[in-house]
Amino acid sequence: MPVRFINNIEHHRRRTVMALAFVLLFLFLSILLLSMAFIIIQTGHDCIGADCIVCVIIKSMKNILEQIGRAISVALLPGTLLLVFLVFMFFHSSVILPLTLLELSVKLNN
Repeated sequence: MPVRFINNIEHHRRRTVMALAFVLLFLFLSILLLSMAFIIIQTGHDCIGADCIVCVIIKSMKNILEQIGRAISVALLPGTLLLVFLVFMFFHSSVILPLTLLELSVKLNN
């Protein structure tokens, strides 16, 4: 197979994956926003009691939104911890640690 044909296949595959990713992102965000809009609109509805279907839907949507929030926070936790660790190590090595006599002498010789 010519290299150009293989590159076209890879390019097409990459574009397809990106398109699917954007479609999934759009669906995810639209479901998230529509759920929040429904909760906001129906919060002050006339409740008929314990068997109110609107209250059941609102509770289930709140649970779904809370689970999404927890999943996002769990997904972001390792990156946040790594960032905090790297910032701490940078400041610890450059600001907090005192300079040794050898480092001072090298700086004076320059």
